[in-house]
Amino acid sequence: MDSVYIDELRKRINEILLYVWNPIGIEATSKTSHEYETYAGQVLELVLKNAGKEEVSDYLSKVVQEQLGLDPNQEHNDIVAVLVCDWKDTLQKAQQQDVPASATCYISADKVSDTEYWATDISDKLADFLNFEYVDALNKEWQIWIYPSGTMYDVRPDTSFSSTDPMYYSHPGDGGWNIELVKNKLDKSIVHEAYSRLKNHN
Repeated sequence: MDSVYIDELRKRINEILLYVWNPIGIEATSKTSHEYETYAGQVLELVLKNAGKEEVSDYLSKVVQEQLGLDPNQEHNDIVAVLVCDWKDTLQKAQQQDVPASATCYISADKVSDTEYWATDISDKLADFLNFEYVDALNKEWQIWIYPSGTMYDVRPDTSFSSTDPMYYSHPGDGGWNIELVKNKLDKSIVHEAYSRLKNHN
């Protein structure tokens, strides 16, 4: 993988650790975007050496336990590791197919039925799609897709609140909860069609 794609992968890993992993529950903003950069660098080294999802997850759990002094959430770390490795695969394939690293992106899709989502927006920043509330994530009102890999992820919260809790209507990154992107399926045709439609519209 050449340096342009490696730099893109580093950026993707850093935002994943900030907006999805976030074990200390900081408020995720541009001001805190460097909070996990050291760990992002270590994760990057791991995946560039072809570490698998288990090794990445184990590293994150070790950081949480040994460096942050917290109890690791293995299931959450597994989900984060899958997303990291998916982005590595996406960028590797993008390079092989001569897709510019800058063209890789996220697509936001709104729920229109229990089994169908409609792509509504496109961005190279995960943070642009974190303006929904906890209750929306709980009800699976959104999916996030990755272009050009075609991977579709369900968006769900990493913790539980009752409907009487003020956090029930809070946003991810406010300090109380984070999103989990759980792989749903792979459908390149739908994701590529959505990408073309949204790029032409924009």
